[in-house]
Amino acid sequence: MQSLARPDSNITGVSIDGGIETWGKSLGLLKEAIPKLSRVGLLFVSTTESQPVAAIVKEAADKIGISIVGSPLDGPVDEIAYRRALADMVREGAEAVYVTTGTPFFADRRLIVELIDKHGLPAIYPYHYYVEIGGLMAYAADVPDIFVHAADAIAEILKGAKPGDIPFYQARKFNLVINLKTAKTLGIEIPVSLLARADEVIE
Repeated sequence: MQSLARPDSNITGVSIDGGIETWGKSLGLLKEAIPKLSRVGLLFVSTTESQPVAAIVKEAADKIGISIVGSPLDGPVDEIAYRRALADMVREGAEAVYVTTGTPFFADRRLIVELIDKHGLPAIYPYHYYVEIGGLMAYAADVPDIFVHAADAIAEILKGAKPGDIPFYQARKFNLVINLKTAKTLGIEIPVSLLARADEVIE
């Protein structure tokens, strides 16, 4: 694939990962929710795909005075690995968790939310689905908007367009979702200014 704008092959598609735009901003939103936050555990898998995410989050953390702690998940990613990673974060003084878009995480979202909640830690997630099952907050690409663009691309192909002539769609619309019930359980008072900017508040 030559570029996202001109794939120039028999391939096109959409991405539900907001990419660079969201990785740093998510950390800033977590800091807004918890102003005194100083140490955040980063949950990510040690793969070539996830390394840029970790690097950008750490760079953003430096700019707002936050230390990133924890080690990447390496090897089989299962419940034992999650428990070990979170225990390491707590040991290193993590006050919150930043969950990345690691490949296995979405399938394991219930387990991840449950384990983070057991540690009594607030967390920001990459998709609103985590917040719907008890996660504190998420800053994520608008999935319905992405599906609309996917359907449009399929329609163009069915009409005879070459996939390589259709730009690969990257999300441009993002939503902030906050679970107030979880915030109250954690003893966190979300600033009114942040709530006012949220696209969805779960009570």
